[in-house]
Amino acid sequence: MRDLLLKLLLSFIVVLSLHVMRVVQLSSISQQHRYSVNSVYNSLHRMLSWRSKNNTVFIMITDYGYLSHFYNCYSAGRLSQYDNLIVACLDVDCYNKLNEEHYPVALWEPSAMTIQSSHSASAQGSFSFKRKLKWKLVILDYAVQQGYQTFYMDSDIVLFKDPIPYFNSLPQYDLLAQRDTNVCTGFMFIRPTPNGKRLMKLAAYLGSLPYADDQESLNLALRYVHARTLLLPESLFPSGCIFFQHYQYSWDMHNNSFYMFHNNYVRESSNKQLRLKEMGFFVHDIHGAYSDPAARYLTFELVHEENLAAELAAIVRVANRLDRTLVLPPLRCPAGARWAYCNLCFFEVYSCLSSVTRKLKHPYKESSFFTHAFVPPAMVREDASNPIYDFSRNCSAGATYASRFPAHRNHTNERVCVPCAKERVEDCIVERGRSIRSRVLKVFSVA
Repeated sequence: MRDLLLKLLLSFIVVLSLHVMRVVQLSSISQQHRYSVNSVYNSLHRMLSWRSKNNTVFIMITDYGYLSHFYNCYSAGRLSQYDNLIVACLDVDCYNKLNEEHYPVALWEPSAMTIQSSHSASAQGSFSFKRKLKWKLVILDYAVQQGYQTFYMDSDIVLFKDPIPYFNSLPQYDLLAQRDTNVCTGFMFIRPTPNGKRLMKLAAYLGSLPYADDQESLNLALRYVHARTLLLPESLFPSGCIFFQHYQYSWDMHNNSFYMFHNNYVRESSNKQLRLKEMGFFVHDIHGAYSDPAARYLTFELVHEENLAAELAAIVRVANRLDRTLVLPPLRCPAGARWAYCNLCFFEVYSCLSSVTRKLKHPYKESSFFTHAFVPPAMVREDASNPIYDFSRNCSAGATYASRFPAHRNHTNERVCVPCAKERVEDCIVERGRSIRSRVLKVFSVA
């Protein structure tokens, strides 16, 4: 009830504000704005001048807590090739880090935001998340008001090829944006036309209202500023919803015609990363997540998808009791799907069964983990050749287990039978697992 009342109050404030602004001239908004040119360090002002190319700038915005996403986006999209890229940091720690590493970075005045540095990403939809998003519109408005064509992209996007020539082929539009349920503010190109400037000025103002967010604010502004707007075709600029209707794993990608894909329609930072990792788009070895030679892993070959949540919960308990890092098992797609194997997020689109996996002592690894370039070769060999322990009572011993999962090609794992007499198979796995010292402990099934 409280959330409903807040939303109603926000709607009332927004509508009232819009009607007031219809009476006054939009040009007066700059005097009402909660920021001014003085809120920008000269570094941003200079960077706009230094980095613009053909009067066009490419802007990304991040804070310290979101740097892992930015780094991956930068590398996966090969963004070093874009001479007009500017990375705007929302806190000093972010600025110092990227400046030391020679990224084209600018700092938005922290005293104007009272944003404290955080070492973790803000939860989507939280107050701190929305507070940061509102500064996105302010920064983009500043660039547009300075007369620059402004391309903006979120850090949860993978860029496959340069979209600016495509944007330039459509000069009749003030705003080009990725299609969501409406205009998506995560990927857009704004021209500094009179309507483009008015649109961003109004959107930035609306974004400063309590509980507003960037996408809601821009879409509201479009009702009152008649900016010529194009929603980019999903066949070239897909959302996460559309993209993962085409692909589940890196080996599914053939004849990709996309300019980008937006890794949205999923909640939580870990779930965003999971989808990128299964697609081969997570290219960094952060804190030795791939290369740790002392890590101890646990794998499972078979999960019955019709009982996925319960079996995954049992697998999580086994991993915790053995103090091992779980590598997600390969999951068969339901009958009728276009692929043989689906990633975990397919089975719970927005949350990826995080209610189960967040109980893990150690963060899980993606099912294609051992194909990553940073995994030590000795660990890869163990995954490919260590025995697979089968605790079922009807196990057939001695044969080499042949998996059809593409990440397990060329594996030569012997299937070792250890029939379980206990009530719960997971107890047998733990009992046997505690005596095994190999870095990769492989189990057939928990059922």
